[in-house]
Order: sequence, then C-alpha cells, then structure tokens
Amino acid sequence: MDRFAEAIGSMKFFLVVIFFIAQFSAYFSWTNIGLWISVNGADFLLSIDATGFGVLFGVIVVSALLTLLITSGSGLWAILAPIFVPMLMQVGFHPAAIQMAYRIGDGSTSMITPLMPYMIVILGFMREWDKDKKLGHLISNTLPYAIAVFVTQTLVFLGFYYLDIPLGPGIGFHLE
Repeated sequence: MDRFAEAIGSMKFFLVVIFFIAQFSAYFSWTNIGLWISVNGADFLLSIDATGFGVLFGVIVVSALLTLLITSGSGLWAILAPIFVPMLMQVGFHPAAIQMAYRIGDGSTSMITPLMPYMIVILGFMREWDKDKKLGHLISNTLPYAIAVFVTQTLVFLGFYYLDIPLGPGIGFHLE
C-alpha cells in the first residue's frame, strides 16, 4: 500500500493540472464559448483576408507566450486545440499544420519558463559548481538557446510552407 501511495504522490502536480484542465474543458463544452470564439475568429480572419503563413506564425507566438504560464504541453494543447483547430480549419489549414505551429511555440519557450518542474533540479546542478547561481542566471543562460530554437524551427516551418513540402504522407498545410 505504501508503494501505491508513493506512486500516486509523485503524480500530485499532474493531477492538479488535469483537474483544472478538466474544469476548463467542461465549461468550454457547457457554454460553447470555444465554438463561439472559433467561429467568430475564423470570420474575423477571413474578413481581413488572413489566410497565409502569418496566421500560423500567430499560433506559434501565442503558444510560445502561453507556455511561460502553463508548462504542461498537453495541458496547454487541451486548452488551445478546441479553439485553434476548428477556427483555422475554417480558414483552410490542415490540423497537422496547426499542431506543428503549436509545438514550435511550445517547444521553444518551455526551457525558459520558471514554472518548469525541472528548473529547480537544473538550478541544483548549477549550484554544485557555483553557490551564487540564481534562477535568473539559469534563465539568462538558456534564453539564447530558446531564441535559437524558436527562430530555427520557425524558419524550417516557413521553408516547408513556401516550398510546399508535405508534413506527412499525403498531408499538406491546407485542406483540400
């Protein structure tokens, strides 16, 4: 019984995040606000003729910024997917392109968020060699890597978009 309690105890942070995501998802379903945002967002994007790469770049930026607040990649996707996927599908983008844009933003800033669960572990390793290191030192040391990952992955994504390279077998950026 102790091992079971220990295993569940190690999942406590994940369970708390999942609880709030479940509540958020339930309220989205109950109020249909996700559908409302999605339909009105698509209408807005179509009214300003925003159907190109700039829309996907917006998804990258929004997910990069929100990752600084919500560190769970699956949790953030559970919040954003019911809005972004239907909205951008109405604009003509394939769900794979939308998720790839999300993953670029999420993956590039997840290493610099102070809310990352492993941040304290990494800081502990840094302090083995220099006791004066603080969280700001760690973030400032990883920030150039985060920027490099963001820029490089966005440029590769841009290259795939403009060269019309498939994202997978038979999957392009746009719905057919």
